[in-house]
Amino acid sequence: MSNFWLQVSNDASKVAEAIRRQNYELAMYNIGNAFCWMCCFVERLKEDIKKFPNETYIFEERGKTFQEWILYRYPFCCHHCGYPLCNCVLYSETMEERKDDHKDDFEKLKGGADKRLTEARKSLPQDSVLEKIPLNKLFEGFNKVYGNKVFSTHIEDLTFHYLEEVGEAGHAITVLETLIGHNNTDELDKKIKDDPELKLEKHFNKDQWKKAFDQANSSKKGNEDVCSALGKLEKNEKRNQIAAASICHMIMDEIADVFSWTTAVVNKIEKLGKQHSIIEVFEGADWFPKEKKGKSYLHGMGDAKKFRCPYCGEPSCKTWCPLSNILTKVSESQVKGN
Repeated sequence: MSNFWLQVSNDASKVAEAIRRQNYELAMYNIGNAFCWMCCFVERLKEDIKKFPNETYIFEERGKTFQEWILYRYPFCCHHCGYPLCNCVLYSETMEERKDDHKDDFEKLKGGADKRLTEARKSLPQDSVLEKIPLNKLFEGFNKVYGNKVFSTHIEDLTFHYLEEVGEAGHAITVLETLIGHNNTDELDKKIKDDPELKLEKHFNKDQWKKAFDQANSSKKGNEDVCSALGKLEKNEKRNQIAAASICHMIMDEIADVFSWTTAVVNKIEKLGKQHSIIEVFEGADWFPKEKKGKSYLHGMGDAKKFRCPYCGEPSCKTWCPLSNILTKVSESQVKGN
């Protein structure tokens, strides 16, 4: 899985470079690339989760699609304050210092927000309707929630937040791969075959589990809630499945955050007078930078349009396509004398 997220990180770094150079067309192109790789990662994650013994539990709360994960966390309202028009600016200091000086104030604020989020989730359309929401409408929905904040925030700050969330998602992915002991599908298939209940006894022996819990308790000494949760987890025979499910939920939430900040950067570029949309990136817009002309993720006409690799042009990217990219980069490096 992490291989896919490395591609997201790579394109996200290009977004930041383009923003620094004030090349907003290139930034839009790269944020479209990052979004496509994120969708690839989501499909890979979904397929891996289906192999877990507790897949039903993992999908039950947040749903099985990327759109459901996004709308679980952002049900057309702000995830932090719970209002349909974000007013977090009124609590900026509390939000930023929520782990330190303003922890108690944040907990009070969070209590109200959680209630509003629960009600917002209940009012969402049925699954059959949700699945038909076009991507541009989803972007517009986020702009309604965060438009005022995006308007008053520098694009550099929005990009920093975007990169921060990409990094946090990468960390959560690493945590899952460390727990399960795999980072590709073949390894996971073999592990599930050998350990269908996901007990992870071969990956971590009993002594290692004991030492891990002792260290975790020691690091959280004084935090009664966390230590209590650690105690319950240690006694639970299915702690491995519980841990894997919890981390999967963390990943779902983190990539929903990445999507949120993706919309923020795109909407800010639009507010700066560059009337470009994320859909145009997939279609191959005429405003593309010169070196990107002719590349598009879609081919065909009207409703018959289908996705394809913008580099090799095939509906399913061929194995020689990434190799071609590698060879190009090696040759460019040699020309530069690196």
